[in-house]
Parts: sequence; structure tokens; C-alpha cells
Amino acid sequence: MAHQDDLISALPDGVLGHALGFLPAEQAVQTSCLAQRWRYLWRSSMRRLRFVSEGRLESAFDFNMLVYRVLLQRDPILALDEVEFTASTVRYWHDNNIDLDAWIRHVLLCRASILRLRILVAQRFRLDGRTAHTSKYLKKLDIAYVVLDGNTCDFSSCPALEDVEMAHCGIGTNRILSQPV
Repeated sequence: MAHQDDLISALPDGVLGHALGFLPAEQAVQTSCLAQRWRYLWRSSMRRLRFVSEGRLESAFDFNMLVYRVLLQRDPILALDEVEFTASTVRYWHDNNIDLDAWIRHVLLCRASILRLRILVAQRFRLDGRTAHTSKYLKKLDIAYVVLDGNTCDFSSCPALEDVEMAHCGIGTNRILSQPV
């Protein structure tokens, strides 16, 4: 095999997009520098997005900008299989107008079937209990270190929802509704 052969780039876009989905979004976007073909690959073929802050980002503002850039520049026609938001070392989280509800609404518009949310910061992040209330595609919701607020946490308009996992969450709602089994 000649040293110029690039076997990874010879893979189909779907396979490359699947592999990129295991990287944090920041690194997946950086692969666009590898070759002309890779330039827009993360926008068109990634079905799994991982927004993970483990000290690489300096502030919540940077994390917020990364999320908006990747979500809004991604091809919305391609449904998402899984989206993960994990923030463990983000600084100044509450001072930067982070609209987690807007992120989730956009993810659900992209027909995500699995949503993982772990916000491990000094104060628990508040999430409106109505955020995930309208998705016919969401199958699994996994949240940790979040406070659910609002009068009702309503999952009754999520007919595909099979699995809800909550760990270390605060529940500040009067009722939790779901589809009958």
C-alpha cells in the first residue's frame, strides 16, 4: 500500500458520520480541516451529537456558542439518533443566559430519539417541565443533576417514550404525566 492511500476517507459518508458521532461535537467539527470531503461531513451525516465540556472550554458562553453553531448549522433534514449535553466543568454557567430549554426544543425538532442531559455544575440547572412534551420520536430521556420546574412535567405527548431515567434531580412539579402503558 502506498503511503498516500487514505483508507479512512474511502469509507462511505454514513460510516464516517457514525464514527464522528462518538467524538465530542467540538472535535467532530475540527475534522472538517482534514480534507475537502470532510469539510461539511459533520453537518450532513452525523446522527449522534455529543456536547461535552471537560475543561476544554473556558466558559459557559463558549459552550453555549458551540451548541448553537453545531445545532443550527447541521442539516435539519437528517434525523438525530442521540444527543448528549454533559457539562461538568463549565465556568459561569448561570451568568451567560444558557437556554437549555431552547437547545432541547431544537433537538426534538430534529427528531432525536435519545436525549441525555447531565449538567454537573455548582448549582442545579432548572429545566421547564414542559420542554420535552411534544415529540413523537423521543424514545429515551436520561437526565441528571437538573431541577424540573413548572406545574406539570408532561410526557403524555411523547408516544414513543419508553424509558425515562432521572438521577440526582430535583422535582419541583405538582404532577408527572405520561402515556398509559
